[in-house]
Amino acid sequence: MRIYGIAAAIGGVLLVSACGASEADTNNDDAAGPSVSSDEAVATAKSDLAEYLPLRSTYDAIAPVAGDTSSLTGKTVWIVPVGVANGPLAAQNAAAEDALSRLGIKVHICDGKFVPTTITSCLNQAATQGADGVVTTYINYSTAPNAFDNLVAQGIPVYLGGAGPDGGKTESTAELGFNDQTETLFLEQKLQMWATIVDSGGKGDVLYVQNDSGPLERTLNKEVDAFFKEACPDCSVTTVPYQISAIDKVSSAVSAALSSHPDIKYVISEFDDAQPYVISGLTAAGFASKVKFSSGNGSLSSLQLLESSPMPFFSAGLSMTYIGWQYTDGVVRMMLGEVPESGVGVVRGFDKENVADLDLSESAYDSIEWFGSDDFEQQFLKAWGVS
Repeated sequence: MRIYGIAAAIGGVLLVSACGASEADTNNDDAAGPSVSSDEAVATAKSDLAEYLPLRSTYDAIAPVAGDTSSLTGKTVWIVPVGVANGPLAAQNAAAEDALSRLGIKVHICDGKFVPTTITSCLNQAATQGADGVVTTYINYSTAPNAFDNLVAQGIPVYLGGAGPDGGKTESTAELGFNDQTETLFLEQKLQMWATIVDSGGKGDVLYVQNDSGPLERTLNKEVDAFFKEACPDCSVTTVPYQISAIDKVSSAVSAALSSHPDIKYVISEFDDAQPYVISGLTAAGFASKVKFSSGNGSLSSLQLLESSPMPFFSAGLSMTYIGWQYTDGVVRMMLGEVPESGVGVVRGFDKENVADLDLSESAYDSIEWFGSDDFEQQFLKAWGVS
């Protein structure tokens, strides 16, 4: 199970491991030599990051659906989130419910409560209680393969939001679709890396705390490690992987890593789920005033901390509202017989300057306003044939 600032979310999802936080690993010595200078690294990172700091004025085009969405009026979609115990998942669900209502589609939400047996029960209920389509959020196929297969066998399309193919599945079909968010999450991590490269002058000593709970996370981490090494050859990066099932061990792992690498000046928490444990660990190690901190996903608490505390210097945010509309687009296409595509989410970088312009409230978090206008809604509606 994964809870990244969006509770068990964005990308690996429900899987349980007995492992805790692993021993820190430093990887900056095996390259043949720097391919770019520190100044070049900073210039490139600064240019790339600048694109993601302002409010968004345009959104990616949405391809028109192939069928007639008016045929979906009155149908029912079940949304089965891994759990709805926190703000991010609730915001996603609300956005998806809003989007589906624009098509006259009714919604039933069955809370998975972060428990595999409860999730399986929700999926089985959807199969027996008249669901015309199902959207799961952050639940791997391998968590409940029999329940997923049962839905498909009954002709009920299932869209696995925030989960890539696993459990022997390799790609999306019109019956079983996957919303693999690796590309979106990688972009979010790039923002954190670019900000660190710029702030450190291309020579940062960095501790990177990474969720290593599932296949999506491990794929993401490999991409992150390779990118950071290439983008900042003069940076020294120490990684601390952790399992979400033992996230409470992150504090001691961070403290141990900082004690072993006292020159670290930057700490990146890949996702907001680990943020309080990371801060606890660096505080216990006596590094609260010695390091700068960044975190990913842009939760309300993370941005409030960025605004009020001197330690955080950056946060990479991901719009939960936009994701909710993406999930709706996926299941709608499947209900019309199309194979869905994942698409890239809406991300934004937040620093001390632009966070000061935000309304840091629950209502603002539940909307798109931290990221840009709501014009994206009209793009989706147009693609669905709704005026």
